[in-house]
Amino acid sequence: MLPWLGDCLSQGGDQLQRWVLPLPCSPHVTAALLHDRCLDTDRERKTLEALLRTWGAAVDAAAEHQSAGRLVEQFAQANRTLAEARDTLARAQALASLGELAAGAAHEMNNPLAIISGRSHLLAGRSQDPELKVMAEQIVQESHHLSDMITALRDVAEPAIINVRLFDLPELLHQVVRKVSPKRNGDVRVKLVIDEELPSVCLGPDHIAKAVHELLRNALEAQASRQIELRVHIDPQDDRLIIQVKDDGPGLSDHSLAHAFDPFFSDKPAGRGPGLGLAVARRLVEAHRGRLTLENAADGGAVATIWLSAWRGTQPQRGVA
Repeated sequence: MLPWLGDCLSQGGDQLQRWVLPLPCSPHVTAALLHDRCLDTDRERKTLEALLRTWGAAVDAAAEHQSAGRLVEQFAQANRTLAEARDTLARAQALASLGELAAGAAHEMNNPLAIISGRSHLLAGRSQDPELKVMAEQIVQESHHLSDMITALRDVAEPAIINVRLFDLPELLHQVVRKVSPKRNGDVRVKLVIDEELPSVCLGPDHIAKAVHELLRNALEAQASRQIELRVHIDPQDDRLIIQVKDDGPGLSDHSLAHAFDPFFSDKPAGRGPGLGLAVARRLVEAHRGRLTLENAADGGAVATIWLSAWRGTQPQRGVA
């Protein structure tokens, strides 16, 4: 402490004499009392000793209080980590069962679906009856829909193989926005906001694009939403890459927030999708060892955020969420 005190005292600009006395504290605490009065009498020295003991006890109490606060914070963090680990384990077990179900369904249903689709397409081409032709075309369309749903279910249940490479993230996101724009509802506008200093990223471009596409599509389907903001920046605190999708709709209910990532859950009207988009997006983000969170914004609307820590260097080729 003495060099620091010397620097501080040298900046005072006066010629007063000062005395530095160590405070009687615990071994792990260092403190000193700085004063500018020469104590000559026994009474003054006794007063100073009492003052030193009092200040030493106060500093010790403050240090213990601070240490207790850190312990409480560490304990709370340990509890949060344990709860997240339990949730991850339970979800992994559920996904393992779901993966077996999806694999079995795909194996047993793909051939029948191919036959249904092929024969219906053939009937649609040969039929002279307009009504029967429309029915056959509907069968073809719905068989493709069912096949896509099985594929999406497998994407949720099975680990994603991530092929990473360096690429320009803004260019990729512009492509995703252009892809969803023709399908957007009414006058809904997608606004892209990107950090100007964003360097190239090392991720799986196909999977990141798919995850962002699912988040944008989900936001576009929000009721009363008129503008979607897709924002990308780097957190200066921990260097995480943050990709955020925010809509200006009414937000989500507590029930929707609790179950938004569950496969087949949807609070949208019937016929708006099987409810696998957010589950697939989270699976793809977790395969990059990232996190996907969903919350309501303070000023209204829902916010989906992708948090990616390992985006500058290499990534594992196979991610298991």
